Amino acid sequence: MDISSVARAAVAAGFALLGAAAVAVPVTSLPSPMPIGMPVLRAPQTRGPVTFAEGVTWSATSLASSFGDTRRQNLGENGDWSGAAGPYAALGAAEGTMTVAFDTPVRGVGALLNYAPPAGLFTLAIYDAERRLLDSRTLGFSSPCTPVPGCSPSDTENAGEFHGFVHDSADISYFTMSDAYVVIRGLQVTAVPEPQEYVLMLTGLAFLAFSIRRIRR
Repeated sequence: MDISSVARAAVAAGFALLGAAAVAVPVTSLPSPMPIGMPVLRAPQTRGPVTFAEGVTWSATSLASSFGDTRRQNLGENGDWSGAAGPYAALGAAEGTMTVAFDTPVRGVGALLNYAPPAGLFTLAIYDAERRLLDSRTLGFSSPCTPVPGCSPSDTENAGEFHGFVHDSADISYFTMSDAYVVIRGLQVTAVPEPQEYVLMLTGLAFLAFSIRRIRR
């Protein structure tokens, strides 16, 4: 076996190590989060598309959807959302999908979310640039007040939970939120690979260097 063959094999082994770890993990917080602000729109009811940051676009399938909204949105037993905590996007329907698209794929994405439990559960999903599903999860939760006796509506205003995904490579191009009047604010992304990814890559390169050195002896 010549040096070039060994080199090719070593490089393949290095990338295999990276590929083997390429899985998406549901999370309730992001590593090294980068917030993406949402502007207030004077006419928030829209299906989009709305480009609200460089290379980041929101769209929805429902005619009742809104973006950059500050009006009060009733979510049944999970309380209300309002502009007091900043603008938000709302699906506005029991069925349908909101999508956040990234021109430059990211490694992680998540946001503060809430929904209307009487309409069922909501689903989050991430896709790569070819619209191949990377991961999805269907969620349901109760507001902090449920089922605490004597809890007032103000205690549930703008409540929610942070949910998202982290992938072992930066290939998330689409983040979708579907069904149950789901609402979203506080979008965050993780764009830079974590240190362990570099460790895996360096392991592959070290194996390459060792193999070449050994064959030359």
